[in-house]
Parts: sequence; structure tokens; C-alpha cells
Amino acid sequence: MSRDRSFAAVKKAIGGGSSFSGKRNVLVSMGERSFLYKDVFVSATYNIAYMQMDIDVVWEDDSSQPDYRTLGLHGRYNSHFQEFQYDDGYLRWNDGTASISILF
Repeated sequence: MSRDRSFAAVKKAIGGGSSFSGKRNVLVSMGERSFLYKDVFVSATYNIAYMQMDIDVVWEDDSSQPDYRTLGLHGRYNSHFQEFQYDDGYLRWNDGTASISILF
């Protein structure tokens, strides 16, 4: 996937604007295991300096799930390094062996 398609996927997920911030459920799938981080703060912003879309996830908002670092996840993702896809209301991408989905 190209950077342009990844950028466009994030823009489509947030309704075409340049930013989004709010609470969302985030599903992390790792093979047979899945973790649902409920009602965590998510933001999507246009980073003008790098001409990319940044996605921030505050995993710590759901302390009932494992610490995100123990799963190898990150707090910030961007359209230059992740291949974002938007399908059926979900923004999806991979982080290592994890598949991440956010319902917008």
C-alpha cells in the first residue's frame, strides 16, 4: 500500500477532516488471543511537518487489559510507517504480529 492510500484511509475514517479526538474501543488481535481496550482516548491529527496522519492511542485508559508495551504495541502510529486500511467503519493496521482495529 502506498503512503497516499494509507493517508487517505485515515482521512476517510475520521470523516474527511484534519483531526479527530475522542473515546473509542480498540481491538488488538494476536493470533488466537484478542484484547479489547474499551473507551480509550484516540486522536488522529494531520502532522503538517511530515505531511502524514498521526494516530495516538492512550492504551492506559483501560487498565483491565495488559500493558500495551508487554504486547509490543506503541502509543503513536503514522501513515508513513503503517499501512492503514479503512473498511466497514474500521480503521485497521498491523504493529508487528498484532492487528489493530478502531471502529470510527
